[in-house]
Amino acid sequence: MSRQFLLPIISSLFVVGCNVSPITTDPLAGQSKEDAPSVSCKLTSVDGNQEVPIEFINSSNRTVAIYWLDYEGEEVFYRALRSRESYELQTYVTHPWCMRDAETGVSILAVTVESAEPQVIRIP
Repeated sequence: MSRQFLLPIISSLFVVGCNVSPITTDPLAGQSKEDAPSVSCKLTSVDGNQEVPIEFINSSNRTVAIYWLDYEGEEVFYRALRSRESYELQTYVTHPWCMRDAETGVSILAVTVESAEPQVIRIP
């Protein structure tokens, strides 16, 4: 049975089988990048035994950089997604991902895959 998380603070975010750390507001709205709140991307991958497809959909109006967090918690850049672009790849259960504003570096979403079911991550 899959677990579904629907977060009322972010319209159209639908994630199955992921632990999500979302922002509650646009981190850049009316703030300098030094003052903008960010999501913690201090996570690490645990193992790489169970493969799962994942799709990132950038629903925002900004370019977003996608990072995998490796076994030491280091961010490994995968791809930049322009507004309304999507990106599909294979990942593993327990692997975390961090999404950052490509221009400012502010983290806007962090997810950890917790299920072997296909994952769809909508970036707000």
